[in-house]
Amino acid sequence: MNRSTWQTYSKKYGSMLAFLALELLLFTSLNLANYGMLFRYLAIVLALALLPLVFIRYKKEDWLNLALMFLLPLFMYAAFMAFSPLYFILQTVIDNIVMILALESFLFIGIALAQTNEFQIEKGLAAIFGGLGLLLTVSLVYTMWRYTPFYVLRYAGQVLYFDGERYLISEEAKWLFGFGFKEVKLSYFLQYAVMLSPLSLGLLFVDFKKVSKFDYVWMAAGLVGLLAIVLLPSFSSLLYLVPAAIIALLVKLYPRTTKAMKILTYGLWGALGIFTLASVFLVLFAFEVPFAVNLVTNSAVFAKVYGNPFVRAYAEVLQAAISHPFGGLHSIFVNSNFIETTHSSVFDTLYQGGIMATIGYLAVIVISGITLTRYVRFSKDRMHIKMLLVLFVATFFLYTAFDHEYAPFVREGERIYKKPFFSDLTLLLNVFLIGYAYARGQNQVPEQEKTEVAKG
Repeated sequence: MNRSTWQTYSKKYGSMLAFLALELLLFTSLNLANYGMLFRYLAIVLALALLPLVFIRYKKEDWLNLALMFLLPLFMYAAFMAFSPLYFILQTVIDNIVMILALESFLFIGIALAQTNEFQIEKGLAAIFGGLGLLLTVSLVYTMWRYTPFYVLRYAGQVLYFDGERYLISEEAKWLFGFGFKEVKLSYFLQYAVMLSPLSLGLLFVDFKKVSKFDYVWMAAGLVGLLAIVLLPSFSSLLYLVPAAIIALLVKLYPRTTKAMKILTYGLWGALGIFTLASVFLVLFAFEVPFAVNLVTNSAVFAKVYGNPFVRAYAEVLQAAISHPFGGLHSIFVNSNFIETTHSSVFDTLYQGGIMATIGYLAVIVISGITLTRYVRFSKDRMHIKMLLVLFVATFFLYTAFDHEYAPFVREGERIYKKPFFSDLTLLLNVFLIGYAYARGQNQVPEQEKTEVAKG
């Protein structure tokens, strides 16, 4: 087909495709009827229908950049996860292929919609935040009705019995799956609360003289997220909001002078250096290098950081990756206890999908960070929209890096059902937003730089 044919297709079907995308985002965020695989099939079909909208604008070099930047690293992560020994047990080959294509499709849908006037990101964010907010609201109301407010503190140490089994009241909450409620671990419930809470920081950037009806959606979602954290309560979850607050305050208040930006750059490089050293030390500790083992054994500080069960699980997974490079749920023990999950999206990927899947996932995270930075700097979207998107995505990856719940169900009869990070529907929503940010942040020059060039 020639270019004029693509343009005719875009004008004729652009609005309808944008509407269908909004419906897909809403249904996915709601996990409507618990039909996750159906939404993945629909995403693949929609991505194919949106191809002409990208063909109109993308040249060969644009496709090459997109492939190198996102499609290949994301495919690498998805393929090695979908065909790991774990997923051969969990589902069929066809479903595994659909999982791969769906992840790429959500990314491509975001890229395609970012380049059409028929789609408004305000509506897209309203669909995502509205769906997640409604799901959290219904679950929170039912949880409060069954357990009463502040039950995590009030009933600490107290138990209930179900089918002869003993459960701690303070370690569970109610969650809506499909059309029924299930008892889930607090970390699973709190993932949604923590993801939505940073949206309240969008108030720092919104122009209240130009507030639209869509803005009330994210304001309400942010409030519900904060309310859920307080009513449980879970004060430790507030720690995940600190990085979001720092990012928001830096964007809002930090001076843009040359000296100030150099100081910020040095600070970021310093933080990256500390993180790199900590990661290298973890590898040395995992492979039992005497220097590292002695330091953890003899130093109270290192023992507290590297000697706790969570980090020891990371170390065990790192060590086991050599003998299980393609992942699978091989037996890993910490203090004689079998480790089913590390509660980390990164180390669970290594545990379940292997080395190549982890490299792909880490590459996606790094590229996403660059993409979001370019989006904030170059995109012409309104500032509060840019910050809502960035804070939501950043908080999602931060929370799941340390507190993802692989086995969310509490009751004995339901513990057989697992929800690996790769299967999480919220991952698809975040990939969509990253794709949108990627397209909106490409080949644009900030207004300040345009003025400086013109003066020069």
